Amino acid sequence: MSSTTRGEDASEPQGGTPLGEILDAFLRRRRLILVVFLLIAGFATVRTLLTPPVYEASARILIGRESPNVLDFQEVAQADAGQDDDYRTQLNLLRSRALARAVIEDMGLLQDPEFGGPRSPEEVAEAQAAPSGTSPLIEGAISGFLGRLTARPIRKTRLVTVTFAASRPELAAEAANKVSQLFIHQSLQFRYQTSAEAGQWLAQQIEDQQRKAEEADVSLQKLMEREGIVN
Repeated sequence: MSSTTRGEDASEPQGGTPLGEILDAFLRRRRLILVVFLLIAGFATVRTLLTPPVYEASARILIGRESPNVLDFQEVAQADAGQDDDYRTQLNLLRSRALARAVIEDMGLLQDPEFGGPRSPEEVAEAQAAPSGTSPLIEGAISGFLGRLTARPIRKTRLVTVTFAASRPELAAEAANKVSQLFIHQSLQFRYQTSAEAGQWLAQQIEDQQRKAEEADVSLQKLMEREGIVN
């Protein structure tokens, strides 16, 4: 009888841990589990409270097609491929370090706490007067500014959404608007400069043609006098 009992005990399945044992282990370690849970929850709460909020402001810019109003003899390509290249060029200018530097100087961001300010007026003046790429202070501010700036083209349109992120909503809105304003001003200035250069070139061509016409008239008069031709 005893041998049969040992056989039955040996044939019992060695399955997983019973639910009762799991519950018993949980109850024995409930204080430790509660402490770990409270530590994780407290860490997450403190991190959330210490992390400053980030605000984003956006502005939308239309990059129009540029159809240069110049004469054909200046050999200006007006194909669609050229228009697409102009759009990509304008988009790169919108993200350029030169434009970011203009915004930083116009807004006085070197004095802003988010960009390491305030600083002494002498330090700011020295950084702003430095040539491009030579001042670690202004170059670091430009890199930080571009890290907060995004310019996303809207598909199948010539619109671009300019977004700036900052810990203060008024700074985000002002920076996004200032980038848009200076970009538009820069584009208008470039177009005006191009038109002015084209006008100067055309005026020079007219002046050269007038001079050639006067020289030809003088040569004709001398020829008539030499040959004794009476007008």
